[in-house]
Amino acid sequence: MLALATCLPSRAQAPQELFDAHLHYNDEAVAAFSVAEVLQIFRRNGVTAILATSRPNDGTRALVAADERSSAWEAYLQTEIVPMLEAGFLPQLLVGFRDFEAALKAHRERRESPAELREKTSEYDTHPTLEERLSALGVKEPPAVEMSGALELLEETREAEEYVLRRMLIDEARPLRALAWECAGTELWLPRFRERVAPHANALSQVVPEVLPGILLRIDEWAERLRTGLALFSPEARRRHVVLLFGTWFAVYLVDLGFELETLPGWPVRATRAGTVVEPFAEIGALFEGKLDTAGWLARCSAIRSPGADVSRQAHESNARVTPPRQ
Repeated sequence: MLALATCLPSRAQAPQELFDAHLHYNDEAVAAFSVAEVLQIFRRNGVTAILATSRPNDGTRALVAADERSSAWEAYLQTEIVPMLEAGFLPQLLVGFRDFEAALKAHRERRESPAELREKTSEYDTHPTLEERLSALGVKEPPAVEMSGALELLEETREAEEYVLRRMLIDEARPLRALAWECAGTELWLPRFRERVAPHANALSQVVPEVLPGILLRIDEWAERLRTGLALFSPEARRRHVVLLFGTWFAVYLVDLGFELETLPGWPVRATRAGTVVEPFAEIGALFEGKLDTAGWLARCSAIRSPGADVSRQAHESNARVTPPRQ
């Protein structure tokens, strides 16, 4: 079948409908043609469907699974794998995709819950729902198929994963350091978050979490103070920028308090310490959206503080002194 599909363009005088074909694609074929390469051959030659017959082998199951997951796989590569490769890391390809699919499944279950419990995006939400982010990448529907079957063929072959990942690079010989997803928060995303807030160090130097409700009341003023470059964006876009920046700042702040950053593929960014779990972007978003009032926010701040911190006094002093600094 592979040979036939490869030679069709050069041998056929006119397009012919191929209505019956048999494919045997098992362990011995994977070394010569990866799942991704086989799907590319199919697409080039107009093969639009794969039917696993009554006796499918593991390779055929791999093609069916890959075809069903192709849109989610492309979103995973773009949002999770590419940043790793750009930073010089070699990620765990299939382990990460399992996490990504688990996040999709959890999202699908929330979406199927009663309407009042579903995720919604407000004008201040800089972290759109997972459904909206996938839609922006062309993923219309999170796949319902569970991770199983022939993709496990590659699980014990780290070399196969590295081969696939290096094919994505311009320089396939570029040095890459293996990095577990559990370490990506600290080694990949935390440096990026620090870099993102660095240009605003003066503006943020006296900010503590307890003053954020007051900043909300002056969000447009802060949007102007935190602006870099020309004022080309709408007021709504500038407000979203403020919320995103404070979510990034809050993530860095939590790490500096002793929290550990967790950024598993597909899941919200989390910071954890001794059983306390904070989702910095989601919680800053909830505050700015009005889903969390000032009293609730101050209680949350108290919970994440080191023991013995006088939160009420710090909040009062900080609210009294912090105003948007001039550039």
